[in-house]
Amino acid sequence: MTAQKKSAAPKTGKAKSDKTTEAPQADKMQKDKNTMFGFETLNGFFEKAPQVDVKSVMDFQRKNVEAMVEVNRVFFDTAKEMAAKQADFAKDMAAELNEKAMKGFQVEKPEFDLNKQVEDFQAAMKTVGENAKSVADMSADAGQKALAIVQERYTASVEEIKAAAK
Repeated sequence: MTAQKKSAAPKTGKAKSDKTTEAPQADKMQKDKNTMFGFETLNGFFEKAPQVDVKSVMDFQRKNVEAMVEVNRVFFDTAKEMAAKQADFAKDMAAELNEKAMKGFQVEKPEFDLNKQVEDFQAAMKTVGENAKSVADMSADAGQKALAIVQERYTASVEEIKAAAK
């Protein structure tokens, strides 16, 4: 029995000493994990990294979005104008065609004049060409306006970045 008491006593004594050595070992393991996963290095990086002004970044992006909204407005307005102009062209052509058809029906005996038909066709094609050029010019103007907006914003962006870098 005395042998059992002697063996039991060292076990409890050893358990107490394990608890006191476990805490430093746990701290050492945690420190090793931090070093192993680069947390200390990462922390050092953020301490050395320049501070970012979030308000400036948001303002910069807001201006970019505003410029793109303006470009889209230019294109949308131009598309509306082009559609209205094309509708007017179609309306004028339909009225002209209707007028010629009415004249043809008013004659008792319609005559077939090839020269007159060629002249009418040439006049119609000239009108179509002029109308197409007008619409193409509108499209080109819209592209130039949009490009000017983007170039203006690009120039302003470069200046803002230079100012922020100082």
